[in-house]
Order: sequence, then structure tokens, then C-alpha cells
Amino acid sequence: MAAPAVDAEENKRKMQAGELYYAFTPKLLEERNRCKMAQVLYNKSDGVGRREQIELYQDLTSDETPLPKKHHTSSQEEDEAQLEDFPVLIPPVIMDYGYNVKYV
Repeated sequence: MAAPAVDAEENKRKMQAGELYYAFTPKLLEERNRCKMAQVLYNKSDGVGRREQIELYQDLTSDETPLPKKHHTSSQEEDEAQLEDFPVLIPPVIMDYGYNVKYV
């Protein structure tokens, strides 16, 4: 059975708006696979430092917000203080695409 003809941009707009959409376009399959791989890494992140966990979270959610620079003379506590405004998300997490995610 052939896949239906789908306008990729309109389909993604529907998905992000929470409307009914076709989940099996090549692009959406690729995005789910990318998220799945990033999710596996994030869910194994227990015991890593705060900075590394934030980097894994940013990879999972495709967040390109730059982290504050880590100074080689900074202690771990000083570095973590710079990162206090970044979200804390305790593994395990499950996401389909890694975007259209909100935290409060």
C-alpha cells in the first residue's frame, strides 16, 4: 500500500497544533528516530554532571540556547550556579519528537 500524498509543511503544522496528521512521512520518521536516539542517551545520564545533562537535554529537544562558558578555574559548585536557570528533568523521559515541549 502506497503512502498517501501529504503536504509535508501542512502536515507538520497540524502535528504541532495537536490536530490529526499523518505520522509516517520520511521527515517525521527521521525526526522521531533522532529523538529516540537522544532519548536513550538522556535516560542513561544518571550520575553525569549538571552541564553534561543539560547538553543532553538540549540535544534531545533541539534547543540551541548557548550555555554559559565554563571557566577552567571554576569549581563545580560555581559552574552549577551558572546553570540554575536551566530545566531539571529527571530521567526517564519519553518524547516523540523532542520539540513542542514545555516545562514550567
